[in-house]
Formats: sequence, structure tokens, C-alpha cells
Amino acid sequence: EPQRNWRETDWEAFNEHLSKTLEPFPPTPLASEEEFQQATHRITGAITSAMEATVPFTKPCPHSKRWWMKDLTNLRKQVNK
Repeated sequence: EPQRNWRETDWEAFNEHLSKTLEPFPPTPLASEEEFQQATHRITGAITSAMEATVPFTKPCPHSKRWWMKDLTNLRKQVNK
């Protein structure tokens, strides 16, 4: 099952999507457990929606190094020049 590649996330787009999703629901005091549950459901849904819209999936191969990042590739290229 493919997993999300959090290292490749466009965090500005993520935050923008999350802000737009939560915009219609300004923070308000929660007076009951039901209001708390509704607010929790909205926030969880907004985070899930932002994740699905902006976080890409990984493309694992059997020989991949999960700890390797693009920054390391760029640094290796600079050293080998």
C-alpha cells in the first residue's frame, strides 16, 4: 500500500488549503461535549482534506533508501563537481 511522502509536501499549499477549509468555522468557546465532538470532526476532516490535496504518495522500490532525501542528492552533486 503506498504511503504519503511527507518530505515532498508543499507546506505553503497545505497551510493555504487548511486555512480555506477552516475559514467558515471561526474558533468559538465549546459549551458541550457535542460541540467539542463536532469541532474535532471538522478539524480532522480539514486536515485529511489538506493532506489528500497536497501530500504526494511515495514510489517505493525494493532498493530505495528511505533516509535519502533530495537535499543529500544536491549536496553529493556539489561535492562531485
